[in-house]
Amino acid sequence: MGKRSILIILGLLIVAVLVLVLHLPVGDWLERALDWVRQLGPWGPLVLTVLYVVTGVLLLPGSPLTVGVGFLYGVPLGFLIVWIGNTLGACAAFLVGRTMARGWVARRVAGSATFRAIDHAVARHGFKIVLLTRLSHIIPFNLLN
Repeated sequence: MGKRSILIILGLLIVAVLVLVLHLPVGDWLERALDWVRQLGPWGPLVLTVLYVVTGVLLLPGSPLTVGVGFLYGVPLGFLIVWIGNTLGACAAFLVGRTMARGWVARRVAGSATFRAIDHAVARHGFKIVLLTRLSHIIPFNLLN
C-alpha cells in the first residue's frame, strides 16, 4: 500500500471519528462515566490509574482521561493519578512492545530503512534517542511507548 493510500485511509478515519463524535452523545457518556468514578469513592483513583495503563497499551489518547481526572480530583491529586497512570502505562506498553508485539512490529517494518536506522540507533544510544523523541511533539507519546 502506497503512502497516498495510507493518507487517504487515515483522512477518512479521522472524518469518520469526527462524524461519530458529533452525532453520538459522547458528552453524556463522559458525564456518566465521571459520575460512576465519583461514586466509587476511594477506588476511583485506582480505576482511573488502570484506565491510563489500558490507554497506554492500546495507543489510545489519554487527554480526555486527563481532563476528567483533573475535573474530579483537582490539580494535586489529579496530577498524582495521571503521573502514576502514565508511568505504569508506559512501562506496560514497553513490556508489550518488547515481548509480545516485538515480532509483529519487526515484520511490519522490516522493509523500512528508516525504522531499521531507528532500531539500530536505539540499540547503540538508547537513552539519548528516547530522550530526544520524547521532546519531539511530532511523534505521539503512546506510540513511542
